Amino acid sequence: IACGKFALDGRRYALACNEGANHLHGGEQGFDKRNWAARAIRGSASVGVVMSLSSPDGDQGYPGALDVEVRYELFEDNRLRLQYRARADAPTILNPANHAYFNLEGHGAGHIGAHELQSAAGHFLELDAAHIPTGNLLEAEGTPFDFRTAQPLSRGLSSNHPQIELGGGYDQCFVLEGGQDGDLTDAAFLSAPGSGRTLQVRTDRPGLQLYTGGGLPRETGKGGAQYGPSGGLCFETQNFPDAPNQPHFPSSRLAPGMEFCARTELIFGARALA
Repeated sequence: IACGKFALDGRRYALACNEGANHLHGGEQGFDKRNWAARAIRGSASVGVVMSLSSPDGDQGYPGALDVEVRYELFEDNRLRLQYRARADAPTILNPANHAYFNLEGHGAGHIGAHELQSAAGHFLELDAAHIPTGNLLEAEGTPFDFRTAQPLSRGLSSNHPQIELGGGYDQCFVLEGGQDGDLTDAAFLSAPGSGRTLQVRTDRPGLQLYTGGGLPRETGKGGAQYGPSGGLCFETQNFPDAPNQPHFPSSRLAPGMEFCARTELIFGARALA
């Protein structure tokens, strides 16, 4: 959220700014830093967990008390479903996303440049120097953001495209066609040639934020594995960033009496190696 501020129903709101002058990931105490209540679930062909959280009015500057639930359900066909539901008692803004990192080559495999990505998205959101959308939708064709045919990520990660250099890799929101109003659309297909593993992303959200970890510090993980920039990637299915300040973006407004519902599926597979 640009400058941590937005207007809603004629009122101005100021949020906690935790990314320079801007607001990122729900603020200094975003939902990723809370203890959620959890209960196990089990279906005939699935297991999972339902996580729930209550956020009071004024939390990080947001209006309205919010009750949110995220359901993670793993099916026997190697499909992980993420289902979000939320209700608020006053008009507010909501745009939840999952921020898990993937490296399909496996633990400690290093750089993700050899991964091949395919996505039908023909446009992406232009970012300014502070990584805030300018409001412009840029054509992907002829750029490192064109994945309509499968391309290795290294093609873009080594590019001198200004939008790549801005974040030390990919950190852009791709514009997805269709797939809203509860219907799922194919957002991305990722494959790792070394392991043969694949990941298909399907969602009813209008945006797919691709982040390749350009801003991550180097860390030592389990077994002494080294993690750092481009050691994994995120597929954040969501609404467009800074939507409250861009009237032509899909709205992130949640009204009282309405239920927010969103769904994403991550489908894992494997291909035979040559």
